[in-house]
Amino acid sequence: MRSTKAISITLSPDLNEEIWKIARTERKSISDILREALRQYAANRAVSEVRKQLRKTLRNNLRGRKIGPDDVENLLDEKRT
Repeated sequence: MRSTKAISITLSPDLNEEIWKIARTERKSISDILREALRQYAANRAVSEVRKQLRKTLRNNLRGRKIGPDDVENLLDEKRT
């Protein structure tokens, strides 16, 4: 049984040309380029989710207070533990 899954996607001519250009320049396959792009997309989504949770925490914990860099750093330390 295969450990990978083949998919089909549709690209605009401009994007298709750009991907092929990148693949040639970096001497990688189109699959490698797209896998890397998808990994980066997923990582960016994860970072965005952490930021969203941090903003929510800051709003809930600091409502009505003026905050400074030390306050933010302390909250980050609390969340890390």
